[in-house]
This record gives sequence, C-alpha cells and structure tokens, in this order.
Amino acid sequence: MKNKRGIRSGGTMDCQIEVRNNTVLFQINGELSRVQDCISVSRQLRDFLDSGYRRVVLDLTSCTFVSASFCGFLAPFSGPDVRNFGILLERNSAAHRMLNIVGMDRTIRLYFHSNELTEIMGQL
Repeated sequence: MKNKRGIRSGGTMDCQIEVRNNTVLFQINGELSRVQDCISVSRQLRDFLDSGYRRVVLDLTSCTFVSASFCGFLAPFSGPDVRNFGILLERNSAAHRMLNIVGMDRTIRLYFHSNELTEIMGQL
C-alpha cells in the first residue's frame, strides 16, 4: 500500500491509504492515542465519505492502541444513515473491546475477516 495522504505524528502512528474499486482502505499502524491524530483521521475519513466513495474502511488490524477519545471522533460515522463506512479489526483486539464498551460495535459495520473486505475491494 502507498501512503497517498499522510498524517504526521510524534512517531507513534502512521497511516497508509489504498483506493481500489471506488473503495478506500485507510490503515492505521501504531497507536491512535493523541487527540491531534484522532482529529486528523476523523477529518480524512469525512473527506473520503464526502467525496462520494462507495465505501470507506478504517483498518485497525495493525493499530496497537486506540484511545477512548477516538470513539468520540467515530460517533459521526455510526448509525443507520452511514452505510458506506466500516472498520476492519481483529476479533477481541483492544480496538474491538473499546468499540464494544462504548456500544459502537452495534452501530458501525465491523469486518473481522480480510476475505470479507477482499470481496468488497477486489484482490488486494
């Protein structure tokens, strides 16, 4: 994957973005803990959704930590009106547990298997 639109942080997080078949895969590597990073990721997700992509998927499989504050930044992407957003993560990971605690596992589409995502994006 290529980092087409980068987010710079204090070395704790980086991202990679891939666009294929009108679907955006936005991968977070490292810790998503700083408020500035949460704001940047949230803005970029909103930009992609507003640009008309068929689906935007936030990949947290390489994310080692997700702060509770990030869940607040995900709130605008949850609910029945936002059908083209989802999150790829490992079952029972820290990110999955955090989303479960705040109830977002019931309001945001979660992908637990890369083969689900491959069907949507085509071969990665």
